[in-house]
Amino acid sequence: MENLEKLLKQILEKQDQMASDISTIKSEMTDMKSEMGSMKSEVAGIKSEMGSMKSEMAGIKSEIQKLNTKVDTLFDKVGENSEKLVELNTKVDKVIDDVEFIKHKEFQNEEDIFKLKKNFLVAK
Repeated sequence: MENLEKLLKQILEKQDQMASDISTIKSEMTDMKSEMGSMKSEVAGIKSEMGSMKSEMAGIKSEIQKLNTKVDTLFDKVGENSEKLVELNTKVDKVIDDVEFIKHKEFQNEEDIFKLKKNFLVAK
């Protein structure tokens, strides 16, 4: 009988230990559930922020495309203006040449008139 009581006592001690272990496990599981709830909340926040970032990036991409279009347009206009500038420089160079020629001719004419007057005065 004493063995039986000892055995029952051991069984009860083991059962108490198991109950304590189960209580600890339950407590740890409760803590884990709480932490998982916090993590889910954080993940939801991150997802929300990522959604906002994606939206902002789409807006930024749109603005970049608009800027690229404007830059392309400006580049085309600069090319057109460069062509016109070359034409204008060519015309200005021609006008300068013409003015220099006219000045030269004027000087020659003045010189010829001077010679004619001189010869006319000598001939009188």
